[in-house]
Amino acid sequence: MLQSSWLTACASADEARRVARDQEVDEAWVVDPEDVEPINLAATLKVDRPSLRVALVSFRDSGSLRSRAHAARLDALYGRPQFVKSYLLRKQRALGLAPADGARIPGSATPSVASDADSTASDSDVSLTAGQKARDSRASQGSVGLARSIRRGFAETRAPLAAPRTAAASGAARRSPASRAARGQTDATVVALASGSGGVGKSTLAVVLAGVAAQRGLHVAVIDADLQFGDVAQLAVGVATVPFSTAVEDDRALAAAREADGMLVAVVAPERVEDSDRFAQRVGLLVERAARLFDVVVVNTGSFWADAHVELMRRSTCPVLLMDQRISSLRSCRHALELCMRCGVATGPFTFVVNRTSRRSRLSGADASRLLDGVPVCEVRDGGSEVEELLSAGSLFELVDGRSDFQASVAALADRLGLCREAPAPPGGSDAKDAKAGRGLLFAWGSRGSS
Repeated sequence: MLQSSWLTACASADEARRVARDQEVDEAWVVDPEDVEPINLAATLKVDRPSLRVALVSFRDSGSLRSRAHAARLDALYGRPQFVKSYLLRKQRALGLAPADGARIPGSATPSVASDADSTASDSDVSLTAGQKARDSRASQGSVGLARSIRRGFAETRAPLAAPRTAAASGAARRSPASRAARGQTDATVVALASGSGGVGKSTLAVVLAGVAAQRGLHVAVIDADLQFGDVAQLAVGVATVPFSTAVEDDRALAAAREADGMLVAVVAPERVEDSDRFAQRVGLLVERAARLFDVVVVNTGSFWADAHVELMRRSTCPVLLMDQRISSLRSCRHALELCMRCGVATGPFTFVVNRTSRRSRLSGADASRLLDGVPVCEVRDGGSEVEELLSAGSLFELVDGRSDFQASVAALADRLGLCREAPAPPGGSDAKDAKAGRGLLFAWGSRGSS
């Protein structure tokens, strides 16, 4: 956050006043300065430059604070949810993903109208003018159907990403191979990784997810259905492989590989690109065959969408839409999602993932979630060059056994998809972490205009 070019962090009141005089700064967020009370600094900034929009950020609301903020003629009093919305909108404007007008954040309020306690559970547009409301309404008409459909699907099929996870009620537990086997079901968990554009990291994530599931004691098949340019063969070095043509034409090939090589088998794309058309319509048959033999089937798809893509997403237990740090990738992901909806594919089981995130990345899971109308989005951390180096060296399980942020994020995604013999335990200490995160580390922020 501190590395953002559109954001200036100030540790003291003097520094904040000096930065706020810059005419390029159009809004200041006062959080917790070192040397003065936040309300006093916010009031001073407003006196120094009345045209500056000044928002006081406080996670502890009180009537006295609202009265003082109103008397100081501050523009807004942000609680936690309003501050998060304001930050995300500012970031999207800096990236060119949102209009650079002065529209306020739905749910934020002027100090005299509402407080954090009043507005946490609602999105009332109390601080929007009639013109701004009309403009926002016109901008959102194109996506409201998508938002409603996705949210309805999520409500019907799974709890929100942030919901507490328990062994008894976990969606992962209901979908896990062990729980299905206990109920007499033998079909595998099928994870189909798709995207709207190429180069987002589907092949790498497919191989590492398969490795995580195999490490947890599950029999796993990873199928490279990117029949033209798939590179699972280069990433799954040291793993037992079966050529796609052999797996399709010999119904005993997969069973023989499972018996001979154990936990993880890779079905690799044809060596010759011209063979792809011949096998394209048989991907579904191969996936069904693998589902009868393995606990988990991970399918890597190509970036060019066809009927087989849509049908695979329809039949998949856990369809995944993957995007990376490119804005075009996120837009393509949205187009792919809309295509699935037009084809009658239920979007409820979909898991959305943004790849290669880091502290300096352009898009986080929260950014992608906002641009997808609030759908929960998981993150896979950027593993750098080490990931492909280990995979190319045949060290998949060394990578899976690691303790990097990348490994931890893939393991969390595997939990989310139910690739475990037992449901993951509730994360310890999460309440304590949330409480500790209540105080901001930034003290006074001047948000620079994106121009």
